[in-house]
Amino acid sequence: MRNLDSLALLLFLAAPLAAQTAGVSGVNDYFIVPGGLPGGSSCKALTITTPTTMTMSLAGAANTNFAIVWSTCLCVACSPLPPMGTSTCLPAPTALCPSSNQFLEVGLFGSCTTVTFNGVTNPNGNMKVVVPLAAVGSPVTLSTQAVFLGPPACVVTPWLLLFSQTWNVTFV
Repeated sequence: MRNLDSLALLLFLAAPLAAQTAGVSGVNDYFIVPGGLPGGSSCKALTITTPTTMTMSLAGAANTNFAIVWSTCLCVACSPLPPMGTSTCLPAPTALCPSSNQFLEVGLFGSCTTVTFNGVTNPNGNMKVVVPLAAVGSPVTLSTQAVFLGPPACVVTPWLLLFSQTWNVTFV
């Protein structure tokens, strides 16, 4: 539980960070249905028509602590302040984002409001969080990203964290 407290502190105190982190099944993949597909890189746009049921799906290592963060600020790609390192379990840094393949990309800029869901993946490394959504009066766009505490062979020290790809989700 102490690790999750440290993770929450990092999420709230981190400088504005962003890049093209890739989601890799079994390591750091986070996707949302309806509409979102597994894998791919960050700052992907997704529109969800309400009312509906939204499922946040994670595919990481077995029995891994995670936090899913939602923010009222949007994902911003390739901010160099600071890169969170390079994990050998993920695609290498890109020409657009050469300093790292790991970034905290969820919007934490200005006066953002954030909500965090904590949990642990099951023995198969998966977790699904199902959320019924009521109809919205006008479109709302939020960013969201998952943060995993492991697996140990893939983490980037000193962070001990792996970040998933980030989504900008518009609810209509």
